[in-house]
Amino acid sequence: MLKVGILVPYVKNEITLAATQLADWLVRCGINVSLISNKRIESGIHNYWDSRVRRARKHAVYKWAYGSTHLCWFDSDIPALKASRLVTNDEPRARTKMLFLPNWKKWNKNDDHFLMQADRVISLNRDMALWLNKHRPVDDLQIVTRTYANMPPPASILIPKKGVSRPDELKLLVLIPKDTPMDIDDGFVDVLEDSLLALPDLKLKILSERSLPAGYRTKINRMKKIHLGRVEYRPSLPYSSYLHEVRKHDWVYVANTRHIFGTLVSQLLESTVPIIAHDVPPVGCQLNDKINSRLIPCNLLESPYPIADVDLDQVATHLIQFLYDTKMYIQGIQRTGFELLSHRQNTFEKFIYREFVDYTTPGVN
Repeated sequence: MLKVGILVPYVKNEITLAATQLADWLVRCGINVSLISNKRIESGIHNYWDSRVRRARKHAVYKWAYGSTHLCWFDSDIPALKASRLVTNDEPRARTKMLFLPNWKKWNKNDDHFLMQADRVISLNRDMALWLNKHRPVDDLQIVTRTYANMPPPASILIPKKGVSRPDELKLLVLIPKDTPMDIDDGFVDVLEDSLLALPDLKLKILSERSLPAGYRTKINRMKKIHLGRVEYRPSLPYSSYLHEVRKHDWVYVANTRHIFGTLVSQLLESTVPIIAHDVPPVGCQLNDKINSRLIPCNLLESPYPIADVDLDQVATHLIQFLYDTKMYIQGIQRTGFELLSHRQNTFEKFIYREFVDYTTPGVN
């Protein structure tokens, strides 16, 4: 039986979301999976894996690696790699495959080491693969070790959402990740208030990944007092609760200005609620304007990975227009988004079988 080990810093971020999503895909395909974390373990990320991930102390690494057919590395942990090599199978016909899943945040010399040592380098979206080839060009000996796939959510959609929740009101959920206040000042809250003023039937709920800066909180509290019953704010909601919250709304605005894998928007596609997002890579690998989302155009900075240079006036204009056109677009986006997601799930399932079940030696996909 195939046994896959996944090492990831199990904290509340997109890297962990990607690791748990990949673990779910492997389980869906009948593969045994174990997770270990080389950082302090946080909770509220995944209902199943939260209680099953183990800390990557040396004896735990031995147990995790022993008998594994594949080891997936979401972090370039050299000590854990050395420990795992003591117990993994090294016979040519049954050798444990080392798979490195890089990200473009805080690249370091350990990542370069894994890039050279891995049997397979798997980018979890097209933009990451392009970025990697640009910043770490391949030579003729390495080219067959790299591949990529855009990873959709693994869960089958049984009941796609249709239309709005209530004909007399419009519900918008705004997700503010921890990086957004670094790139956008508290004028972002004024943009949300402009939407409330322009659309009298709009109700707004704000969820933040972490507690927001004082300027944000002050303006949100003032907005709650002015627009009684129309604004709600909740900080630090667990990732595992996001889908339940999203399904209660008609739109979800993911206010990321930077992404690692785009896993958060990928996970939210499972709700079949249309997504509004800034058009910053790798969002385009998951979201298609007027197909399963509405995208807000923005300029891009690179340091060293893409970051949205957000114009708040432009955001306000597009956000109000998207919400105003709800009746025109929403059912079409829900329908085409569901069809696109089903297609992408079928494609990624074939990728899992090719890389983990049928994979024997590196080759070109």
